[in-house]
Amino acid sequence: MIRYRKKIRKIRFFRKFFDLAKGIVNGLKSITNLERKWEFIFHTIFMWANYTLMTWVVVFAIEPTSHLTLGDSIFLLVIGGLAMSAPVQSGLGAFHYIISRGLAFVEGVKIEDGLIYAFLTHESQLLFVILVGTVSFFIIFGKHHKEKNA
Repeated sequence: MIRYRKKIRKIRFFRKFFDLAKGIVNGLKSITNLERKWEFIFHTIFMWANYTLMTWVVVFAIEPTSHLTLGDSIFLLVIGGLAMSAPVQSGLGAFHYIISRGLAFVEGVKIEDGLIYAFLTHESQLLFVILVGTVSFFIIFGKHHKEKNA
């Protein structure tokens, strides 16, 4: 395999794959250059733990998904992340489709119940992002306005 590395890199798909892998490795290496790397690592883990818990808490909102475990919520988080990478605004539609089908295929939850779960999860997170984004905008705008008038 290593012997044919240069020939494989000439194929567009593999060139893009190797460039992506190199970018990920370089990104991970850049953590070592951060001044406060332990804070960065802590906040990254804290953020993903909260995403996982936010995904898990919603399963208890409706009866058909209340049997799901924390491990199942990690599965939902992964497929939801893939759905959010679809080229549509805010993952609208793609998130709901993939989550409902993932729940139906892996957990045996009816597609309609999976859609209810997807709507609860997506819209609650979307409303939270809008709320926090709006508050953050006005905080930043207020600081900028005060500095300009000072």
